[in-house]
Amino acid sequence: MDFDSIEKELLDIFSKSLHDNIKIPKNEPILVKYKDDRVQEKKVITIEEIQNQIKTLCDNKKNGEQVSCLLDYFYQIKPPYRIEKNNNYAQYLIEKSYYLHWSNELKQYYNKNLAIILGYKYHYFISFARKKSDTGTTYQINKDYIDYIDDMKINQNDKDKMNLLARALYEDFKSRKLHLNGYLDEENLTGNINTHIKEACEKTIFFIQIINNDIFIKDAENNFCFQEFQFIKNGIETQKIYIKATLCEKILKSRHIGTGLKDWYHEATNENYYIDLCDSSVENISIIFRDKVFKKIEDYIDNMIDESINFNS
Repeated sequence: MDFDSIEKELLDIFSKSLHDNIKIPKNEPILVKYKDDRVQEKKVITIEEIQNQIKTLCDNKKNGEQVSCLLDYFYQIKPPYRIEKNNNYAQYLIEKSYYLHWSNELKQYYNKNLAIILGYKYHYFISFARKKSDTGTTYQINKDYIDYIDDMKINQNDKDKMNLLARALYEDFKSRKLHLNGYLDEENLTGNINTHIKEACEKTIFFIQIINNDIFIKDAENNFCFQEFQFIKNGIETQKIYIKATLCEKILKSRHIGTGLKDWYHEATNENYYIDLCDSSVENISIIFRDKVFKKIEDYIDNMIDESINFNS
């Protein structure tokens, strides 16, 4: 965590106030000093607000209860509403005050779960074939799932450019008001892999990949879907969901896939692993997504924090 000298000075004063359980006098020199400086006064106000929130959560609570409340404090501020600077302020204030009084067991528990909570930026990332390949199956997907795409009220002006099933799934997430923050590459639908996509893959909890033959044609070096699959290995412990969307074709035999894709291909096309949309009606697709995608993600997130500790200690 990098702070400028003024932030560091403010944080030290407010964290000492928390540690010693004393109120900062209004005539504290540093508070008076920046009263007429809008930029610095904003820092004072922000840090003081965060300190008050932390104090309210922790006052008159046992150490274990403090840990539980503070983890919940970070957990409730879900992306995209997180402000990294404010998180850093809160972490510093806690580490210089209440944290010092906790047992090693509580400290380890707090550190482990805070890393999980703050380690992700997106709840899910949707991976899909962006361009029409020689098989033409991206266009076929738009035809095969036209009823579901219509049901999600997807504009079909891009039907010759875009995998509209991916867009429909993304809209389905939003329409259910699940308060999940997802990533769909809308701005770079036919472009190259960029740093935003790499970061999104590395900081997502669930990696959802729509499987059709297009994604297995190109060799690893030029295969966006494979590269996205590789990126998730560099990030947090990502969960994977594969959605088989090949109504009018069979999955390619392994001998026909691109170079360097074998491990990924065998994982993604394992019949015991993927979700099969084959021959599904609009109603059935909605039920499949509800039960096997949305509910799975919500349940996982709700149980993401390890609670195997006595919070009453």
